[in-house]
Amino acid sequence: MFKYCSRVVVKGQRLRREKRVDRLPQWFVCTTTTIRDGNPQFSLLAIECMIEVLVSERIDPIYMNLKNLIMEEARTRVMQKQMVQGFDYTKLTLENLWNLLDY
Repeated sequence: MFKYCSRVVVKGQRLRREKRVDRLPQWFVCTTTTIRDGNPQFSLLAIECMIEVLVSERIDPIYMNLKNLIMEEARTRVMQKQMVQGFDYTKLTLENLWNLLDY
């Protein structure tokens, strides 16, 4: 069920009228929380959702906007020496993928 719901949320972004967002939406923050979850099945599904957002930039402008926000968060964190809210979502994802290799 989680798998299908998460895919609907990600793919449903194409139906938004407003393609420009100023900050990452709450559903994306929930997805990253799920990546950190202890349940490997849910973590892998959430990682799939993040990958879908990152590779779909040519499908719809909303995905390009979301990808830019994700990258900006990482840059902000690096530039400010981790003293601001910036969060490196791609690093989190790769670390969890590495930890889930045995699974």
